[in-house]
Amino acid sequence: MQILIATSRFQDLAGSEITVLEYAIELSMQGNSVSIACFNESERYKDECIKNGIHLSTFDDSALINKSWDIIWVFHQPTFYALFAKWNYSTKSTIFSSLSHFEPLETPPIEIFPLNVITVNSEENLSYLQKYYPAYSNRAQVFPNSIPRKFWVN
Repeated sequence: MQILIATSRFQDLAGSEITVLEYAIELSMQGNSVSIACFNESERYKDECIKNGIHLSTFDDSALINKSWDIIWVFHQPTFYALFAKWNYSTKSTIFSSLSHFEPLETPPIEIFPLNVITVNSEENLSYLQKYYPAYSNRAQVFPNSIPRKFWVN
């Protein structure tokens, strides 16, 4: 599968950046072709992406824009708008992930492009989404924090 994981930032050693990298590595290890896109590239994760066969670029990369994606997995509301309103990406399926219900970047976007699945990281986040974004409730599910495969390997 052709999978794009899109996040607003990919430069700090922080929650969503670590999550994005861990998902990308695991999906790549499963035999998928994985790319990560963000607003601004950073040197921090570049070597790790290269080592794991993950393409890292910015949203305005024409090679990414013109690709036929099976899945685009979106983190952060501005990312969603950049992909689908500004650069007109196309995909068969879209996932939006929220890692927090009190962080404005993590709130679900207005659906200008179909969202197939919305993942949240906790039951608390799911309850919030169901209460304040009822139109998305039937597509929302808890996707717990991950643990990388290498954590289990001695």
